[in-house]
Amino acid sequence: MAANLSIDPVVDVIVDVSAMPAPRDGFDVGLIAGTSPVFGEGERCREYTGADALLADGFAPDAPEYLAAALYFGQDPAPRRLVVGSVKEGEDAPECLMACRAANAAWYAAYVCDAAKEDVLAAAAWMTGRRAVLFYDAHDDAPDGDEDVFAALMP
Repeated sequence: MAANLSIDPVVDVIVDVSAMPAPRDGFDVGLIAGTSPVFGEGERCREYTGADALLADGFAPDAPEYLAAALYFGQDPAPRRLVVGSVKEGEDAPECLMACRAANAAWYAAYVCDAAKEDVLAAAAWMTGRRAVLFYDAHDDAPDGDEDVFAALMP
């Protein structure tokens, strides 16, 4: 005689039914967002295939977007595409990422140039569960006993 045994103590299954994310070509397209005044008022993102294309488009050689793009394309093997987004005046990092995602859903990893600790934390919270990753650099030394960005992001 067969016994009915529950599998609940063995495995916990959670089924998440949500809207399908926008399709993407792969996981090799990054987003670099910054405040350089290159894009027009209604323009959010542009795609590039090399760092020199940013210079040709009007980014200064010392612009954070160009410097990040030079590192991005300097990898071996080098990525083929990069999306550069514009952080509009008065906008925080999550608002920028949402707008860039709506304008171009091809990117998988994002970096917001010169983001403050609060923006990094808010952007990380927004990215959670969105099948994308956030890269950041930290310029704070956790003054006055505050947590640094990495410690604040740890669960």
